[in-house]
Amino acid sequence: MSLTPEINEELAAEIRIPQSVLIVRNMPVLGLGNIGYEGRYHYGAIGSVLNLASRLCDHAAADQILITNRIYAKVESVVKVEDIGALD
Repeated sequence: MSLTPEINEELAAEIRIPQSVLIVRNMPVLGLGNIGYEGRYHYGAIGSVLNLASRLCDHAAADQILITNRIYAKVESVVKVEDIGALD
């Protein structure tokens, strides 16, 4: 059973995010915080994980949750998954 539609419905109701939002899970380190210089800061995220998350989003359908092998190793005993093969 896919939980993505249910999660997207909750997000749409609570914080007005469109139901077409994709949920992507990954675990590498990510830097979050103020980026810039005095007088011109922007809150942002940096790290190689952003590239991976972007690639997973590009390949995921609206009703899919794509995970890496690293995540799969942590959840394989409790989650039923379908292998879609490696992404280009």
